[in-house]
Amino acid sequence: QRGYDPRDFVLVAFGGAGPLHANALARELGIPTVLVPPSPGIASAIGMLATDVRHEFVATRRVRLDGLTPEALEALFADFAREGQARLERDGVPPSERRTLRSADLRYHGQSFELPVTVPPGPLAAADVERLRAEFHAQHERAYGYAAPEDAVELVNVRLAAIGVTPKPRRAPLPEGGPSAAPALKGHRDVWFAEVGGFRPTQVLDRGKLLRGNVIEGPAIVEEPDASTLVHPGWSAVVDEHGNLVLRATAAG
Repeated sequence: QRGYDPRDFVLVAFGGAGPLHANALARELGIPTVLVPPSPGIASAIGMLATDVRHEFVATRRVRLDGLTPEALEALFADFAREGQARLERDGVPPSERRTLRSADLRYHGQSFELPVTVPPGPLAAADVERLRAEFHAQHERAYGYAAPEDAVELVNVRLAAIGVTPKPRRAPLPEGGPSAAPALKGHRDVWFAEVGGFRPTQVLDRGKLLRGNVIEGPAIVEEPDASTLVHPGWSAVVDEHGNLVLRATAAG
């Protein structure tokens, strides 16, 4: 819907059920790679513990870009910037770990929907306002298939995020294990795969016993306490140094 081609991206699967369906979804959308992090069922909880401190501000300020000076645009963010810094100060975030992100919601005059465009940091010049206009035209063409450079562009909302960067946990690298995943094999069972129209003998593996470099040829089920990852026929999974499962289509697939 935003004009991006899924084939240019990696699909990250998380949640208790995400890794079960991600491979099939990637196949349908033509996404070449699936990444399943360790403990995907609690990925959201881990993210909440590790996320940066963030305060967001937004205000509606309707004005046409052709009548907006750099000084006026900076003034729209000034109160937010001061309040954001004050809140990060109260949060105990040191100045070196504070970040500010600014953006503007733009639309063609008369439209009822907007697109967000990043406003660069630091003092603004007239060229920066023109870049906002050019970036909006490009985003509009990507999202909706056309742009109208001759139409007036209108600012609708200004947004600012005051961010306090927090330390991030680092996972110890997995020991090297080579291509064979045999030590993690738990057994086999028949699984129905719609794309082949029948049951296939499918290996079942314990993710906790996988090592870096292990290669798992589909069809396979990789089990762990909070999720199960399904690797379809014609796909394989490789364990990287961080313990992620990286799924890609094989040459035969």
